[in-house]
Amino acid sequence: MLRVPFHSISLSRLPAGCATLTALMAIPDYPQARIVFCDLDNTLYGGTMGIDIARHLLSGLKALKIIPRLTATMAMYLAGRAQMDDFIQASSAAFRGEDKISGYARVREGTRRHCLHKIYVETEAALRLYSGRGVPVVVMGTAPQPAVEMIAEAVGATRAVGTEMEIDAQGRMTDRPIRPVPHGNGKLEIVKKVCGELGIPLSDAVYLGDSPADAAVLSEVGFPICINPRGELNDIARARSWPVHSTSRTRG
Repeated sequence: MLRVPFHSISLSRLPAGCATLTALMAIPDYPQARIVFCDLDNTLYGGTMGIDIARHLLSGLKALKIIPRLTATMAMYLAGRAQMDDFIQASSAAFRGEDKISGYARVREGTRRHCLHKIYVETEAALRLYSGRGVPVVVMGTAPQPAVEMIAEAVGATRAVGTEMEIDAQGRMTDRPIRPVPHGNGKLEIVKKVCGELGIPLSDAVYLGDSPADAAVLSEVGFPICINPRGELNDIARARSWPVHSTSRTRG
């Protein structure tokens, strides 16, 4: 498995207290890259953001009903016994029937209060390295769209792609996600669309991901990077000599 050399970066826009760690950052730098895509959960964010948001926004009987289902569904997904769509549908129960404006406002508040501190500082540093050169940076994740937008803004990214739910005739949120969902082949579809809009070939794109579900995108871009790879992605990275980096330090 390829391990990349250390390099230093500009630390001026990083959270206080991160300089020592990020100065020794080992995430590779590709100066020739023209666009960067970054997965959210476990790549840029320390955990599963959909669960964290639901845990902090729900209360009472609704929390007792939804949180265990979310946790169990994610465990089944990681074990290969459930699909990501099952998790998205389960997490949407936290906001189903709520109007979009108030639902999104609660998501933003929950993200601000409970999630921003879980951003991985090394991954953030890598993204700022590119955005500081004027390279477009896109953050992608299955968390609600306003949550992904807030994380993207916090790390200096230029675009965010999260999950949005269909709205019913009464203007209420449903548990039906708008396709494509930023997961698996849906991510590849989104990456191809964004690159097509900007006139950038996939060969000039960086993608940072952690999951076997990211393998399809990692295989297509010119500069694949595995952050905290799990499951069979470890084997794929080793076989294809993709750069691998482990990180756990968050903003705290």
